[in-house]
Amino acid sequence: MTNHQEEACCEGVELYVLDALTPEETAEFEAHLAGCAACRGKLAELRETIGLLPLASAPAPVPDGMRSRVLGRVLGSAEAQRVGTGAGSAETQRAGADAGSAAGAEAERRVWKRGAAYWRWMSLGLSAAVVGLALYASDLRGDLREMERLVAEAGKPPEAAKMEKMVQLQPAAEQLVSKGLASIVIDDKGTHLIVTAENLPAVQKEQAFQVWLIKGEQKVNAGTFYPHDGKGSISYTFQPQDYDMVAITLEPDAHGEQPRGAMVMMAGLKS
Repeated sequence: MTNHQEEACCEGVELYVLDALTPEETAEFEAHLAGCAACRGKLAELRETIGLLPLASAPAPVPDGMRSRVLGRVLGSAEAQRVGTGAGSAETQRAGADAGSAAGAEAERRVWKRGAAYWRWMSLGLSAAVVGLALYASDLRGDLREMERLVAEAGKPPEAAKMEKMVQLQPAAEQLVSKGLASIVIDDKGTHLIVTAENLPAVQKEQAFQVWLIKGEQKVNAGTFYPHDGKGSISYTFQPQDYDMVAITLEPDAHGEQPRGAMVMMAGLKS
């Protein structure tokens, strides 16, 4: 049996439990069932659920009003015919009575037959609803297992950050006393440049410090910061590109895309 046929057999377990398969399909499914533990388990669940249906609803008799109306029409017609004939013979009267009784019995039989068919369809509908609920519950169990997996993953401690490189920033001019560190850290969220500096020169008005990653003639803006008491820091996440150096410049404002001011500190990133 091919994989497609196996999957088709697995999908027929609901129809099998409802006895809705053809004899050929039933034989094929039972042959498949012998070697499929998943289908056997599912079949047991469905049979257990459907077995509760007789307890869920009691047989309901045909309403008295319906029976009375049907029998009333039939017997009333027979009675009118009997009275209309008036002086008919006794045999004719007995024949009319027998006909009325037979008609009444036939009408009652039809009523009961209709009621039995109604309950057969109701039972089939309830069975289908139970199968649908069982499938829905199975989907919910799958969703719950997936949620439990995600919660377990979320509860795991984050991976330890790896220090890829740390360099000391050097003043770019002799009169500067600034110092700082530039670190490249890798964790499960990416690669990060962390820069800290102190003893920075005072800024005027809109001036700000900008950090740059430099590779040849390419200069990438790694962020802007304003110092507080001569100290400042910044963190920048980037794609590793084997940069040559990192530098800090004092800019006239915080909006520059390329360096415009004087370099304050720098450090090489090449080993």
